[in-house]
Amino acid sequence: MSKIIKICLWALTFIPLVVDKSVFYPYGEGKVILMRGILVLVNVLFLSYFFYEKRFRETIVEKIKLYIKNPIVISVLAFVLISIIS
Repeated sequence: MSKIIKICLWALTFIPLVVDKSVFYPYGEGKVILMRGILVLVNVLFLSYFFYEKRFRETIVEKIKLYIKNPIVISVLAFVLISIIS
């Protein structure tokens, strides 16, 4: 399942090559529809893999704990929080 997720994410790099002549704005709308579709598919696959595979869930939680301790992440989160409050 993780290979399918990676393939879908790599497919996003080819979105600039898409031109859909069947929509009103051929250079933008087709790309947006395709990108949203791929991202929805990736999110569904990721969440299903996260909830049904214990080893994957533990790995992701460990990575999140590692990132939260990073000072750069803390400063960016503090900046976003202060921006939201202001």
